[in-house]
Amino acid sequence: MIDAMVAAGISPEQILVVVRSELAREHVTAAEAERARIEANREGNRLRQAAFRARRNARNGERNGSNADNASNGVTPPKRSPAPPKTTPPGDSPSDPKGSSAPKGADRHRGTRIPVDFGLRPEARQACLDAGLAGRDVEEALAEFQDFWVGVPGARGMKLDWLATLRNRLRESTRRQVRPRDAPTRRGTGNGFLDALLDDHGGSHDPGSSQHRAEHGNVHRLAAGGRNAGR
Repeated sequence: MIDAMVAAGISPEQILVVVRSELAREHVTAAEAERARIEANREGNRLRQAAFRARRNARNGERNGSNADNASNGVTPPKRSPAPPKTTPPGDSPSDPKGSSAPKGADRHRGTRIPVDFGLRPEARQACLDAGLAGRDVEEALAEFQDFWVGVPGARGMKLDWLATLRNRLRESTRRQVRPRDAPTRRGTGNGFLDALLDDHGGSHDPGSSQHRAEHGNVHRLAAGGRNAGR
């Protein structure tokens, strides 16, 4: 186009004006095309969003309609099952015959006083039966054990595991009863179970000694009271 204008004798100034006008027209055309493209993209987005909302509303409507039908028919929608309750391992159960007899919540590193109902617990009675006791011997052994440790003051009267302590005393009492005749013996109270308790506490076995009367007189009265109360 420029060559034709030069051949026609048009001045350079006129040619420049024509070129600038042509460039401006092309710029306007390109801008309009860009605006049309952007508007087309926006319209596509609007259509996609409208279709998505329509599908979502349709699903919600179906779900609500199903719930309404179930309610009208007396059908309750299924619920999620609750989480299973936590269980305590057998060895940590406070009343487990094979585990600890310490009260629940006690500090197992410092020990506790003997529980007030220890002699009534099934695991304590079972320990006596396992040691060969029966009938009234079980009641007397548990009463003496309870009364003895109730009367022991301070830290000496605290144990980590009272059921294990009872088993130890029962075993010691059994060993005393089956001790050979030629083994050296010392004078005791006549009650193997109480003698085992006194050994553990470091007391005297001689009922006539002043140490025994001063240190364990209250224990014998408590034990006697426990036996008389059960008759």
